[in-house]
Amino acid sequence: DKTDAGSQKDFKTSLQEKFHALHQPSPTYEIIAKEGSEHEPIFKVKVALNNEIFAFGKGKNKKAAEQQAAHNLLEIMDK
Repeated sequence: DKTDAGSQKDFKTSLQEKFHALHQPSPTYEIIAKEGSEHEPIFKVKVALNNEIFAFGKGKNKKAAEQQAAHNLLEIMDK
């Protein structure tokens, strides 16, 4: 279920719904790094379940990084 760049697909919600359907707790997100300049930061986030790392994401803000991490995990799960 791919989405184009113009859509506002909420990958975090999709991931949470998938875990809920599998009777699993919601995944957790943690900022693991903030790089770059103060004006152009890059946040790196990990998404995990039960302290086990599943996927990473990065973005210009925390929300974008979390969405990327959720997207990456959804792609892994769909393989």
